[in-house]
Amino acid sequence: MQINLRQLFCMGFDHHTLAVELREQLNYPPARVRELMRELDYAAEGAPGELSELALVATCHRWELYGYAAMADSRLPTRLLQRIAGVHGLSAEMLAQGARYLTGSAAAEHLMRVACGLESRVLGEAQVLGQVADAFQQAEKGHTSGPVLRALFQSALAAGKRARSETSIGSQAASISSVALAKAQEESGDLGERAILIVGLGEMARLALAALQARRLRNVGLVNRTLARAQAAAEPWGYRVWPWEELAEALVWADVVYVATAASRPILTLPLLRAVMARRPERSLVLVDAGVPRDVEAGVASLAGVCLFDIDDLRETLDENLKTRRQAVPAVERIIAEELEALRARLDELSVRPLICDLHQKAEAIRARELERTLKHLGDVDPTIISHIQHLSTSLVNKLLHEPTIRLRQKASQGQAEPYITTVRDLFGLEIHST
Repeated sequence: MQINLRQLFCMGFDHHTLAVELREQLNYPPARVRELMRELDYAAEGAPGELSELALVATCHRWELYGYAAMADSRLPTRLLQRIAGVHGLSAEMLAQGARYLTGSAAAEHLMRVACGLESRVLGEAQVLGQVADAFQQAEKGHTSGPVLRALFQSALAAGKRARSETSIGSQAASISSVALAKAQEESGDLGERAILIVGLGEMARLALAALQARRLRNVGLVNRTLARAQAAAEPWGYRVWPWEELAEALVWADVVYVATAASRPILTLPLLRAVMARRPERSLVLVDAGVPRDVEAGVASLAGVCLFDIDDLRETLDENLKTRRQAVPAVERIIAEELEALRARLDELSVRPLICDLHQKAEAIRARELERTLKHLGDVDPTIISHIQHLSTSLVNKLLHEPTIRLRQKASQGQAEPYITTVRDLFGLEIHST
């Protein structure tokens, strides 16, 4: 198969293009990608075998198919959309409005940008690199990848790793919850040795809880007005739970408190915290207030032993951190350009392998046939002489083809393979493989 980068494609949806209500319904599991590939492959009337590779990158904010079609098919985008819509019971026309369809270098560059975190909701997020790696592993495990996607995903992962090791795209905390944890750790030390209390279970509190879970922190407690919700969130992780009426007891227990509720007035008041701190005079308390409006009364910061960060403090730090990440974007894009060029060279080199193989096979077939005919003419010949003749013929073929083989690989690495492939196949009477 001659590899044509133009037949690489990406079709999918993300937080930029499709509303979350529709994205949530795209739950096709990666394990079924082989089944999807088979269905799409044979949907073309009388032309099976064109869709040779397929992989699915599925995350909370992204659902993208990457594939390689061995034969060009202008109907493929429509067929993909119709099949995806049909599987999920959605309208193909509605999905089409939020679909992104890229081909060739644009598709390859997009996956590299995804792996580097440039397309994430949080610029430079680290988690997406592992998700791209998982998608590649699923494709390998399901036998839906091949030489093109293998080269693509390896290049994308290399770009993602380089971006994080060579630039500051992944440095500093870049979300309110991660900034909150970083601030808390600066003040109280290793969070693994601290008791952490989450007050409230709204969106901001749940993000903080997810950040704690990602760090495998276990000494965590929850307080929520609805006890059942707190118990449900705590049970899988073995966290402690207090009813709302025992908030003061939970505050006495905690070293770090993250509070984010929908209350209209502060719930951690000055009298409450004064009483709490009186019961723990030898221990400091870090309060992180992510509520809007504020959940912690302003005067609490004046209490001895209390360190308070409010939403303005968090956002100021977040803005500085994101500024650092944004400044790294040009450097990351240079890395992507380098990896994209390396991918092109790699695919070009892969595209000449079938030609080199065919050329050597034909030469070997001619050598073996002519050797057999010559030995028949010679009659009874000493085995040692036969061995020398065989070695001579093999050596002649190898030496004759060595230079053309090297030159073909060089031309491929320079992106100049295509005209040479056609010319060599024509000169040597080799079958021209369709693309």
